[in-house]
Amino acid sequence: MMRRLRVFVVAIAVAGALAACSSTTGYSDLDRAATPDDVLPGAVAEDGSDNLDLDSIRYVGRHDGRSFYLAQGEPQPGVCLAIYLDAESWVVGCGDVDVTVGGIGVTATVIRDGDVVPEGGTLVGHNVVVLQSSGS
Repeated sequence: MMRRLRVFVVAIAVAGALAACSSTTGYSDLDRAATPDDVLPGAVAEDGSDNLDLDSIRYVGRHDGRSFYLAQGEPQPGVCLAIYLDAESWVVGCGDVDVTVGGIGVTATVIRDGDVVPEGGTLVGHNVVVLQSSGS
């Protein structure tokens, strides 16, 4: 019986270690394979992508008429959040870990996998939380 218990405990420990390693960046939205939706709109790609690793762009979702994108920072490591309403109304912000971006009638923050969604926030994808929005 003791041997079975040890095998079970080891199996649980291995499963836990694998789960902890499943996200290489700490942001599930960035870890998934790219799709055709993972392209920044033209205006943002042309004027706002200087600090973004364009190969890492991931479309996260929509909220109140705005599209949300995550990317890894470049040349500085970190994470970037782009929020797009239209060709004239968009904003991009980057940071080491805690990134909060405000403008165009919305405030959103990036959370790491496993972080608690702030009270009153709306989760978009796995790692973006809309904290405040005035609608579209």
